[in-house]
Amino acid sequence: MATRSADVAKYVGLTRQRVMQVVRESGLKVHREANGYAIFPAETVRQFYTMKRMQFRPTVATIGMQKGGVGKSLLTLNTALAGAQKGARVLVVDLDPEACATQFLTRPEFELNKAQTILEVIRDGLPLQKVIVPSRFDGISFVPCRASARRADALAINENPATLLPEKIKKLLGSHFDLVLFDVPPNFGNLISSAYLASEVVVCPVNSDVWSLESLILTIEDITSAAKKWRCRAPTIRVVRNKVAPPQRRDRRETDVELAKEFATLLLDISFKASSALSNAINDGISIFDAYATIELRSSFLQLFDYLCPLERIEAGASDNKRVEARAAPRSGAVSEAKATKKITDTQRSAREARTK
Repeated sequence: MATRSADVAKYVGLTRQRVMQVVRESGLKVHREANGYAIFPAETVRQFYTMKRMQFRPTVATIGMQKGGVGKSLLTLNTALAGAQKGARVLVVDLDPEACATQFLTRPEFELNKAQTILEVIRDGLPLQKVIVPSRFDGISFVPCRASARRADALAINENPATLLPEKIKKLLGSHFDLVLFDVPPNFGNLISSAYLASEVVVCPVNSDVWSLESLILTIEDITSAAKKWRCRAPTIRVVRNKVAPPQRRDRRETDVELAKEFATLLLDISFKASSALSNAINDGISIFDAYATIELRSSFLQLFDYLCPLERIEAGASDNKRVEARAAPRSGAVSEAKATKKITDTQRSAREARTK
């Protein structure tokens, strides 16, 4: 991960020259590339935030959908990388037995066949902290997954999703991590339901096809139903366009019309065009911030990270309690989220029933 002086200057509102002056005067740690450019470790970036009285708003989020192939893992990994690029402490909890996130984040020396996963946490009562391992990328840690972890969902069948993961995650948020991201498979058992309910925000990626829209409706229905059943707060649900097709394609136009008509209140002004750069970077085991990728693509991931885990200024004289309360305050529009989501799902359900008659 290459966070350079120009990046830090932009994040904290200083000139690049002033950033380097602070580095020299304060003796902050930087690495030098062969070409002489300074690379800032995540800890050094965070030191600049402390100097500027800035901090990340701790957040738990899931990028999920009950449909395979929509790009959940790609978005999760690159959002984590965007956070690390900005100096955030990110935890990726891999709950998908396909283990795409684990394979990408694992260090070469890590013995994956001996890894402890969410299975040991559920089955053996192991603290979640005990299964967290550092990744190949500065600032990112992860809970690994492998094929045997699929048994965890069966073991959690009688558990309360409203407390199963939320109680484990809240011990880590803020003190250890700024952003916790769940990487989930396209199903909705008790374990995966708990990941959604543990999240403050759920981001649903939608492709340019009708099947994505149907899956979006089902995902929203299941999340809101689970929150109602277990009498807990429903997460804020947002939608992003992913793998966006060229505008001349009919399926793209139809999807855009449907999203604007039925999901306008949930749709973020962030989209990700279909790009080989994403899959190529993952296959090569490198970050898109170090690979050849368009500025637009990198900017989109930084935007998504900023939405999920924004930098906030600490007011002078603010007590620790007030800071915690400010972080816990609902996002804009979150108060009416349940009503808006219910209206959308009711409308969609009626339309679907009418089509089947």
